[in-house]
Formats: sequence, C-alpha cells, structure tokens
Amino acid sequence: MDDSEVKIVDVEPAGKGLDISEHSAILTLGSLGALYGFKCYLLQDEAGESLLVYSIAPSLD
Repeated sequence: MDDSEVKIVDVEPAGKGLDISEHSAILTLGSLGALYGFKCYLLQDEAGESLLVYSIAPSLD
C-alpha cells in the first residue's frame, strides 16, 4: 500500500516449529490454491490437496 500510515502485521501460529509439519503458518509456508471453491493461501501437497494444520487450541486444527 502506498500509505505511510498503514502498518500491516502478520502473526501466525508456528506450532511445534516451521521446519516440521506441525504448524498453521499458511501465509509463511503456504501457497496459492483453491479451497471450497475460492482462491486462497493454504498448506497443500504437490497435487493441490489441502494438508492438515496443527494447533494447540481445541477444534482449530
């Protein structure tokens, strides 16, 4: 954005670490794909199938 007053902050759940699959860092390690008919960033395999995410919060994973 071309506005010096706008500050964008991204905070993502790193779970047990970004070097293993137990995290939910979709914007950091995800890629552009489609989920439920809309275009978004998600964790996906080589075939475009969405991967499970990890969270310590109940019912968020």
